[in-house]
Amino acid sequence: MQRMLLILGIIAASHGAGHADEQAAQVRLLYHQDSSAAACPNEDTVRRGVAARLGRDPFEPHARRVVVVRLNASSREYKASIMVHDETGAVVGQRSLQSKQGDCAELAASMQLSIAIAIDPLHNMPKPLQEQPAQAAVQAQPSHAVQQGPWPPPPPPPPLQEKPASGRFLGGGLFMSTSREPKSTLGFTAHLQDRGSLIVWGLEARYDMPDSTIAQMGQVETSRLAASGLLCVQGPIVDACAMASAGRLHAQGSQYQLSSSASTPYLAAGARLSRHLPVASDFALQVGIDILARLTQTTLLVDNDEVWQSAPYEIALGVRGLWELP
Repeated sequence: MQRMLLILGIIAASHGAGHADEQAAQVRLLYHQDSSAAACPNEDTVRRGVAARLGRDPFEPHARRVVVVRLNASSREYKASIMVHDETGAVVGQRSLQSKQGDCAELAASMQLSIAIAIDPLHNMPKPLQEQPAQAAVQAQPSHAVQQGPWPPPPPPPPLQEKPASGRFLGGGLFMSTSREPKSTLGFTAHLQDRGSLIVWGLEARYDMPDSTIAQMGQVETSRLAASGLLCVQGPIVDACAMASAGRLHAQGSQYQLSSSASTPYLAAGARLSRHLPVASDFALQVGIDILARLTQTTLLVDNDEVWQSAPYEIALGVRGLWELP
């Protein structure tokens, strides 16, 4: 009888310990998915994937342990960060993941595996082939077995985070500008651009090569040097930008009885529509169209007679090469 009571007590104690371990493995999931990563799995899909890996549903809305997932995308890759908080709110583990494959399938699988290991570090460990005689000695160092997994739990320090891409680009390009004036103008541009998940800002230097046109039995040669600022919103197909430019426009008259020249400030404002096209891991092409209204005009006078005046608007087509900064 005493032996039977002893056996029942051992079984009850084992059941209670297993139940306590299962409750300790319950976590609350906070899932933040940016609109830029809409192509990635939603929270319900991730919950089901983690539950399938563990063989149970580990998520409890009132659990004190918390797993925080943040998911977003840049112009050429998807990124996920996972952070684990213990019952006191302290961060006990974190990891950053990214995928440069153009889709989110690989990242989603890695993310679900990392969350599952964060909840139960031993769930994916292979079982031993045979019992070792010195099992007690092996159990005395459990941390070594855990550290073999891709997610070391505390107290070991968290793994180093992978360095995210900066999203800053430097480059140059060509453009063709046309307006009410007879000829189109070829020019060069230099660019500095920062691309976030939604907002893009940029600075641009522009030089219009000297070009000439016939005006009242003479010839007028013009050139321009300007700088522009851009603020853009990324769309599913194109970036829509507000654009402002400032610089100087120079006009020189020749083949008149009297020579004349004029150099005045150049101010313009308008919009740009552009398409960002990744070509390599650190290089992209950008094509776009600018529509600008000139806020100032340059007038060339010869013997007090007006022979030429700059147009009130212009349209420019451009192509640029952009290299990502380290």
